[in-house]
Amino acid sequence: MKRITELQHCLQRLASAVLALSDVDKRPELRAAAEEAKLLLKNRLEVDATKHRFHSELGVFNDGLRIIKD
Repeated sequence: MKRITELQHCLQRLASAVLALSDVDKRPELRAAAEEAKLLLKNRLEVDATKHRFHSELGVFNDGLRIIKD
């Protein structure tokens, strides 16, 4: 999860830098992409892990020790 957060922060800084360019208005596609990135990063989806269990090729995790609290 830490790497995802680091990536989100990096993309936020990149989008901010693009929008701060003096000639960004000459590149509407670049401005639109930066604005979309900032919006998506601001409103990122938070998923409730208790409602959306991860199923892998290994099968469903059997939590016999009650590590995951409901």
